[in-house]
Amino acid sequence: MPVKPGVVLLIVFLVAVTAVSVAYESRSEYSTRILTLARAFPANETVELEILKARDHVRHSRILQGFAGGVVDFNVFGTSDPYYGGLYFTKVKLGSPPREFNVQIDTGSDILWVSCSSCSGCPETSGFGFPLNFFDAPSSSTASMVSCSDSMCSSNIKTVDALCSDQGDQCGYEFQYADDSGTSGYYVTDLLYFDTVVDPSMITNSSASVTFGPHYNLDLQSISVGEQLLPIDGAVFATSDDQGTIVDTGTTLTYLVAQAFDPFVDAVSSRLTAIFPKVSLNFAGSASMILKPENYLVLGDPVKATNGVTVLGDLVLKDKIFVYDLSRKRIGWTDYDCSADVNVSIKSNKNEYVNAELNESISSSFTSLEALLMFILVASFWSLLW
Repeated sequence: MPVKPGVVLLIVFLVAVTAVSVAYESRSEYSTRILTLARAFPANETVELEILKARDHVRHSRILQGFAGGVVDFNVFGTSDPYYGGLYFTKVKLGSPPREFNVQIDTGSDILWVSCSSCSGCPETSGFGFPLNFFDAPSSSTASMVSCSDSMCSSNIKTVDALCSDQGDQCGYEFQYADDSGTSGYYVTDLLYFDTVVDPSMITNSSASVTFGPHYNLDLQSISVGEQLLPIDGAVFATSDDQGTIVDTGTTLTYLVAQAFDPFVDAVSSRLTAIFPKVSLNFAGSASMILKPENYLVLGDPVKATNGVTVLGDLVLKDKIFVYDLSRKRIGWTDYDCSADVNVSIKSNKNEYVNAELNESISSSFTSLEALLMFILVASFWSLLW
């Protein structure tokens, strides 16, 4: 039975931080956030590789519709097991008083959405048993609809999916995915709450803003297998309207364009001895990401990118800590045992993030987060992708 659209899009302009912030060189403040993750798929439930590939294909069709130019220095975070779905959710609190919602972490999308109370027939749980709470704008004292005349609708938030009609003054949204599911609604401003972690001696209550999505473009230049640099034209990774390299924690597998995939497979196959070789993804600025065999091997049919975009998914991003420097438009990463505690240290006299020997050349220092914007989509959809 089709679901009646009548949904709400949410845009969060202010992130109300519940715990901490730290002074940085006495002029700016930042908050380093940690989110508690939960599995999207039960630990004992396997998922066929073809299902994961089909899901990734739908996501990439969505990403390409808004693909934009520009390059950001590389680094991201994620962990996954491709045979158990490779999806993770976190809990956030939204509105006043705050209500808890399950959301999937996704660096490859510009919409973080939850269902709204006006949605007729929307499910109350996901396909994997997670509760899907409904957002009710009238019950939140801090919620406010965004009008079509608002400058935010015409500039900051309006994309190819945003729309306004003659029937009303609410800044609306409508989008249909490649698998014929869809979402529609309206933009709303409200508060988003989540935990933070910093130096315990500097704890205070504060607020900050943050920007998400639509995705991060990377300046991938070459790939090495073992000590051999592969004969790949770096232009196949360059960012343009219809190609590029992105990091996407919402994609489980990793996809290389055909010009890179075939030389990569040939190089790995020719170097098989007792073990598979290590692989290096080489980025601008002399930054490299070293991949172990478990980061790039998965049992199944070959996976090539079919649309000109190289996508680095959860499989290669696991067991790493990623830092997003939104102010300076940089991403940094370091290898890390993600089963261990994360020990974060910030030095105020140097632009350095210290964690598992992450050095300054690939670091991301958190400076002022002023004038940043987080997009949250509160929406219903006609069939769940979960």
